[in-house]
Amino acid sequence: HRPPSSLASHVTKSQGWADIKAGKKDSGSIIIPHSVKSTLTSLQGSSDSPQAGYDVQADRAGGLFGWGYRPLRLIDAMRVVQTGSNTVEHTRMDGFSNAAAAQNGEAATKAMQSIDPVLVESRISTIALVKRISKQLLDDEAMLQAELALLFNHLIRERLERDLVNGDGSAFSIDGLLNQGTTYTAETGATQPDGIGEMLAAMASDGYEPSFVALNPNDHQTNRAERSSSDNLYVAGSWAAPAPAMYWGVPAVVTPAVPAGEVVAVSNAHVAYLDRQAAEVRFYEQDSDNVQKNLVTLRGEIRGGLMIGDAQGVRVLSIP
Repeated sequence: HRPPSSLASHVTKSQGWADIKAGKKDSGSIIIPHSVKSTLTSLQGSSDSPQAGYDVQADRAGGLFGWGYRPLRLIDAMRVVQTGSNTVEHTRMDGFSNAAAAQNGEAATKAMQSIDPVLVESRISTIALVKRISKQLLDDEAMLQAELALLFNHLIRERLERDLVNGDGSAFSIDGLLNQGTTYTAETGATQPDGIGEMLAAMASDGYEPSFVALNPNDHQTNRAERSSSDNLYVAGSWAAPAPAMYWGVPAVVTPAVPAGEVVAVSNAHVAYLDRQAAEVRFYEQDSDNVQKNLVTLRGEIRGGLMIGDAQGVRVLSIP
């Protein structure tokens, strides 16, 4: 079909335009033929193929997405000891038991206490990561620097929490709670909540007052969703009013750092987080050939360790 005439052509060829040229003061109505195909739409809302139209600038949500910033609660529940060295030593009495006894009459030999001291070393672990970034990019994207700093801060602290639980103590890694703790075996057939109760009672009976338990979120959900076999009601709380994270009066730290099926009970009198350096995130220009290439290096770093004065102060329960 014939393409539509231009707007100017329609005006100059109209009777109204001729009237103006003839000296009239009013042209009257000038009707412009309208074609749907000439309608201006957004590029994003165009139904043409290929799409055509005005490209509307998008709004952009702030932040970097693709990583779950889960709460990190383990260190908050622990006793924290500041240190200025890369190792912390403590003296542990090996195989100690109380030898105190009533004296067998006057002048009789009193009970002799045996103490076998062992020097135990806890190493400080450095957890870090780096990323090189274009300086122009950081200058052009105002919020990116803060977003990257927030991400790196969480990444190093999340790894620290995992190592405090699962570290195997090899090379320069932390010797974690699961690796150093004392295994507790619950009664056959015990549910996880019952097993936790037995473990806490055993700790208290041995003189190790539990400060908190740590378990996986999936296990915690299974436990708090338990229903009574008689009336099918929730045993503790409900989905509308869930019970607080607590087992037998002991606060619970719910963290995916603890593997499913495992529960750790900790007595802070015998366990401490060793704080050598708080989480630190910095941007450096003087690194390698950064100046030549106009780059900056982002570094996140945290230094810490775990001291377990007595392995009996950490109990580990395994109930799948």
